[in-house]
Amino acid sequence: MAPTYQLSRGGLALLAVVLLVGASAIGMRRARFIENSVAARGEVTWKSRRSLGVTPEGERYPVIVSRPVLSFYRAGQTVEIRYDPRRHVPGRIRAYGRIDSFRGLWLLPVVLAGCGVLVLYGAIAPRGAPRFGVGVRIE
Repeated sequence: MAPTYQLSRGGLALLAVVLLVGASAIGMRRARFIENSVAARGEVTWKSRRSLGVTPEGERYPVIVSRPVLSFYRAGQTVEIRYDPRRHVPGRIRAYGRIDSFRGLWLLPVVLAGCGVLVLYGAIAPRGAPRFGVGVRIE
């Protein structure tokens, strides 16, 4: 039987801090993006593995939008987006917009913060309290 390794309380605390700092950094970037962006309704004109091309109403060219996790958008579907027109560089294929929904904007920072809080609880819980450990099995 292979030994099981666990992170110490200090290791869990460090992991929790990394997760919480990452969540707050991503959240602040998203809030700044929303502050500087333009909301629009558009039609999905093309899709790839990681992005969508959404042409806003009244515009001629599509906005490249980051595709949210587990998104099932199809060509011709109408979606709400947010994009920063100042970040668009012609000829450069890089997403500069997001789907205007909780999943498209806030899911990642919320999940990271939740994981950080759970790991922090595992690091600071009293010895007798039920706690979880992060076990790694190496065979």
